[in-house]
Amino acid sequence: MDASKNALQLQLPSTHESLETIVTAVEQFSEVHAFNEDFAYRLLMVATEGATNAIRHGNKFDKDKPIQLELRADDAEVHLWVRDEGGGFDPTEVADPLDTENMLEESGRGLFLIEHMADQVTYETEGRTMHAVFQRPSQ
Repeated sequence: MDASKNALQLQLPSTHESLETIVTAVEQFSEVHAFNEDFAYRLLMVATEGATNAIRHGNKFDKDKPIQLELRADDAEVHLWVRDEGGGFDPTEVADPLDTENMLEESGRGLFLIEHMADQVTYETEGRTMHAVFQRPSQ
């Protein structure tokens, strides 16, 4: 964890085991920065889904390509960045999971989930970085 209690930075290999580390670290971060269970749940879900996408789709489970996760909190917001070293993607080309032909697919709902649980989401560096913003609830 970063020296500041308002920040968390991780660099991890692109493995399933890294998700366990992320869950533990985000839960610890949330103990300080999430004022209610709903906020903590949304932050954890977006972090793990973003990391899963980076590991699976971005780095394609290549252990030599790390993912990076960063959280920063201020009085009003929590920012989350997840970065991978893959080829990137265009979010406008991702299939709509609510479209009738996609409803029964086993995957493809991750970005939908991320975009509905965070208050704002942008994709940077040609889709290799996801930046999610969460408005902090009042105490």
